[in-house]
Amino acid sequence: MPSRMFKTAVCALLLLAARSEAQSTISSLQPASVMPGKTTTLTLLGSELKDPVRIVASNPAALIQSKTVEPHQAIVDFALPSDAPLGPLGLWLATHTGPQSQQVILVDDLPAIVDNAANHSRDTAQVVSTLNAIDGKSDGSQSDFYRFTVSAGQRVAFEVHTQAIRSNMDPLVRLFDAKGQTLKLIDDDTTGPECRFSHHFVDSGDVWLEIRDSRYAAGGAYHLRIGDFPIVTCPYPLAVRRGEKTSLTFLGPDGTSTPSQELLIPESDSRSSHRVNVKFPQGLSSASVSVLAEN
Repeated sequence: MPSRMFKTAVCALLLLAARSEAQSTISSLQPASVMPGKTTTLTLLGSELKDPVRIVASNPAALIQSKTVEPHQAIVDFALPSDAPLGPLGLWLATHTGPQSQQVILVDDLPAIVDNAANHSRDTAQVVSTLNAIDGKSDGSQSDFYRFTVSAGQRVAFEVHTQAIRSNMDPLVRLFDAKGQTLKLIDDDTTGPECRFSHHFVDSGDVWLEIRDSRYAAGGAYHLRIGDFPIVTCPYPLAVRRGEKTSLTFLGPDGTSTPSQELLIPESDSRSSHRVNVKFPQGLSSASVSVLAEN
C-alpha cells in the first residue's frame, strides 16, 4: 500500500501539472464584420487552443456552431437573422482554460472586403463598388486609397466607424475626381471624431477616396462604408417607453427624407438601448441609430 506521504506527493504533482498547463488565448478574430441573414465563417486567432471554444453573442438570436479547433485558430459559423440591427455586436469568448477578453464585430448589410495593404497611392488604389464596406487599418503616414465608378447625378453616402470597434484611429477622408480636384474633405462630423457624409456627383467616371489617421498614427482599425444609406444622426424622440408603440422620426442631413418608423420594445426586454436600422424606401443599404428604452 502506498504511504500517506507518497499519496500526498502524487496529489501535489498532479495539482502542479494542472496549474502549469499553458493558458490558451484568443487575440483577434476575422473578419471584422458580418451580414444579417447570412452565415459567416469566423476565424479566432490565438494560442494553445483546444476544444471546446465557446462564444456567446450580445444578440441572443445569433446561431453559432463550432467547426474546428486547432492550437492557433478556431473556426466557427456565425449567423444572424435578416432583420438583425446593424452596429457593434459584443462576443464573449471562453476556452478550456477560462474566459477571454470580449471581442466586438460590426453587423453590416453591405458586403465587406478587406483592405489589401497595397493601396497607398492613387495609382495602386483598391477597386471597390458603391455598395461596399471595407475593413482596414491605418498605416501611419501612408494613406489608403480606394477607387470606384459613379454615374452622373448619383448620390453616394460614406461613413467611417472606429469607436464602435474600439479603435483609437481618428479618420480623415478626402474625396477627389480624375483631375485630382478635391470634392470633399471630412475630418469630424457633428457627433464626434468619425466621418459621415454624402455627395451628389455631377459627372460620371472614376472617383477616388483617400483615408488616413489625422495624426498619422499607425495600427488603428477602421470600417469604411460606401452605400446609398441616409445620413442621420439620431432618432426623435431619443428614448421610448417599454411596452408602448412609438413613432420615430430621424434627425440629420437626410432626416426629413427618411421614412418614420414605429418601434415597440417589449416590457420584458431589459436592455437600456436598442439599435434601429434606417433605410430609404428604395435603398439597398441602411444606416443605424441608437434609441434608449425606459419604463
